[in-house]
Parts: sequence; structure tokens; C-alpha cells
Amino acid sequence: QAAYWQYATSLFKEGTEERIKAQIEYNKSMAELTTEQFNKEKDYVDRRKKYNLMSLTQELAAYEKYVKAYKVGSEERIYYEDKIAETKQAIHDRLMALNEEYISKIKDVQQAEIDGIKELQKAYQDAEDARAKEIANAISIFDEFDRKTDVFGSKLIENLRGQVDAMRDWA
Repeated sequence: QAAYWQYATSLFKEGTEERIKAQIEYNKSMAELTTEQFNKEKDYVDRRKKYNLMSLTQELAAYEKYVKAYKVGSEERIYYEDKIAETKQAIHDRLMALNEEYISKIKDVQQAEIDGIKELQKAYQDAEDARAKEIANAISIFDEFDRKTDVFGSKLIENLRGQVDAMRDWA
């Protein structure tokens, strides 16, 4: 219909009543087409979002494409400019949430690593202490000396030298 009125406008002389009427009808037809196109664009994006078929970046790209088709200051352009701002904010918020989640997971992994190292260090220290105690008890150097037997001093010195040699070999 818009094409018809555009053609009709070109048939009449400029300034005539017929041309003015044809121009008015052409403008109405163009406004209807613009409104129809605008509603189709909105419905398309809304449907895709509803069924989760459109990412935020795809939504932003669609709005940026659509905004170019409308005159500055028009209702449609203002709508799309608002949608662009909202979508950019949603992208920003999502990125920040993902970043916080990533940092949290990294901290959890680092804490688990620290806990594991502490556990291994404690197990090593416990094993080392147990081994040192075992060696100290095996030698019996600190046990009380009992004189019930007839042991000569030379035998005691020989036993002590054997223990010292065993300690040197162990170290």
C-alpha cells in the first residue's frame, strides 16, 4: 500500500490537494509498516529469549542492528536504546558473577592444597618422631642399670662401643 501511495504522489503536481492527500496516505502507510516491523522485531527477540535460544550477546547484536533502522528520537529508537543499555548491564552483571564464582573456586582449591600440605607435614613429623623414639628405646641407653648380674666393666664398655657404632651406622 505504501508503494501505491508513493507512486500516486509522483503522479500529481506539487502543491495540489490530490498530492497532499496522497502524501498523507503514504506517510500513514509508512507509519503502519514501521509499527508492524517494530512489533515483529520485538516478538522475534521475545520468543527467542523465552525459549532460551538467544544469548545476551546475540540479543545485544539484534538490538544494535534494529536501532539503526529508526530515526533519532523516535519511540522505537528510544525503546531499542533502552534495551541496549539493559542488555549491556545484564552482560556486565553476568560477567561479574562468573568472575566471583571463579575466584571462589580458586580459593577453595588453594585452601584444599594448603590443608593437604599441612596434613602431609604432620604425618611426616609424626613418622619421624615415632622412628626417633623407636631408635631411642631400642638402644636402651637411658634405662636404669641393674646390678643383679656379674658384669665386668670391660663388658659394659664393649656394649657401649657397640651401641655407639650402631648409632654411627644409622646416622
